[in-house]
Amino acid sequence: MKKIFLLLFLIAGSMLIAQTTQTELLNEYLNAYFNGNYKKVYSMQCEELKGVFDEEKIKQSVEQVILAFGNFESIYSTEIIEQHPYTVYIQIIKTEEGYIKSTITFDQDDLIAGFYINAAKDPRTSIAYIDEDKFEEKKINFGIEGWELDGALTMPLTDKAVPLVIIVGGSGPTDMDASVGANTPYKDIAYGLSSNGIAVLRYNKRTAQYGAKISESMKENDTMIDIEYIQDIEEAVKFASKIDGISSIILAGHSLGAAIVPYMAAELNQIDGIMLLAPAIRRMAQVSLDQNIYLKDSYNITDEQLEQVTQFFTMVLNHELPEDFVVQPGLTVSYYYEWDKYRAIEDLENTKLPVLILIGEEDFQATVEGDFTPLKEKFQENERFEFHSFKGLNHLFIKSEEGIIHTTEEYNIPGFVDEDFIKTVVKWVESKF
Repeated sequence: MKKIFLLLFLIAGSMLIAQTTQTELLNEYLNAYFNGNYKKVYSMQCEELKGVFDEEKIKQSVEQVILAFGNFESIYSTEIIEQHPYTVYIQIIKTEEGYIKSTITFDQDDLIAGFYINAAKDPRTSIAYIDEDKFEEKKINFGIEGWELDGALTMPLTDKAVPLVIIVGGSGPTDMDASVGANTPYKDIAYGLSSNGIAVLRYNKRTAQYGAKISESMKENDTMIDIEYIQDIEEAVKFASKIDGISSIILAGHSLGAAIVPYMAAELNQIDGIMLLAPAIRRMAQVSLDQNIYLKDSYNITDEQLEQVTQFFTMVLNHELPEDFVVQPGLTVSYYYEWDKYRAIEDLENTKLPVLILIGEEDFQATVEGDFTPLKEKFQENERFEFHSFKGLNHLFIKSEEGIIHTTEEYNIPGFVDEDFIKTVVKWVESKF
């Protein structure tokens, strides 16, 4: 499904006004290019470039770029080079399939005088725990007819049967990599585990692959959790059960996905182990309220606004609002009420499976105090359970500054899932399976 691209640029305050204007024009040009507005692209070019890069060639270029690299996702970096009378902007752009380098030249009249796109290597620091010679990755597709999901399977290159981890994504339209800016934490986890003899299956959530089509097609007896999680987890497990060379199946839920995984593990007899990664086990309305309180100052929430938010979520927690009460477009109170039916602690008591629970200590979405500690207090004496918290890691298990107020904006800072996290998971899987 084609995305609408919005490119954002942060400009140093000391830059010249002319460069700020060019940055805005650069934004316009790339938005038009990636969204297929060929006439706009053409109109912004100088006469010389128009002569060699007309609308038909622009169209061909866009199609070739998207075919080779996938759709635009985010800007990783921007470098500005002055070559009087020209100004050259070199950008590294994250796409669905990797990275590209865009080189755009402005002339003295602020017209585009040159435009090149080439493949680029991953600009982030290399990951020591990944060895791509030790596994292979295959694109996969599975699911209910009409709702098939794209995914990826990373398999260690070995003749031995290996354990397989199925990653269940967090809230919202999460893709198979959990792409946030330049970061792809689920891909990092898959590559890290498969470099160490563990297969990993990851997939797009239905909300990521089909979007608005979901609400338009829901049947009377469907709940959003059925559509968003349960049906596709069942399909993923069914698919995994038919893969040759798999010795066991571990269901790994991240964030909100961790709230449903204990229930699914109790329901499906093919599951051999459970991993809860940054598990959000508090009631969803409580999570929402706690995040509003935490982010009050960062997002300039007034005392009056916070009081209104607190009253609203208190009513949700007490089930005092009608199910069809609209929270925001596409979301009603019924969604909160649905999640109240799934209690991770109770569901974990109903299984006999080994459980690994991990959290970053800088995580403000799933928190040590609100989610990790209650689980640990309940199950730490149970030998089936193992707990680890990681100093300095955020909700994506990426290194973050300690002791500050965090926001989701930090997820756009490029990084990789921490090596200690990968080593901990590998050690647990090797000891249990």
